[in-house]
Amino acid sequence: MAVGDLVNGIAAAAGIAYFQPAATVEIIILSVTGRTVVYAGLYDGVNSSSSRISNGGSVLDSLNSKLGINNTNYLYYEDSTLAGYTGIQIK
Repeated sequence: MAVGDLVNGIAAAAGIAYFQPAATVEIIILSVTGRTVVYAGLYDGVNSSSSRISNGGSVLDSLNSKLGINNTNYLYYEDSTLAGYTGIQIK
């Protein structure tokens, strides 16, 4: 992948999922979406900092804050069904 490329993914199953870029890659997460209760934030392999971004009221609920992630502090997201994310590579 290159700078400016779109990155996205959908969790393979309900529960906790992570997206950890390669060692030299940095990404801005633009949106995290889900259908029910969704939590999203940063994770460093031990500690997590997450926020509740959906209450299940709408399939359009999403995290519209920007999260900068890298190989050290990467994306953590959780949903009781399936959740997904989209972002753009900046480095």
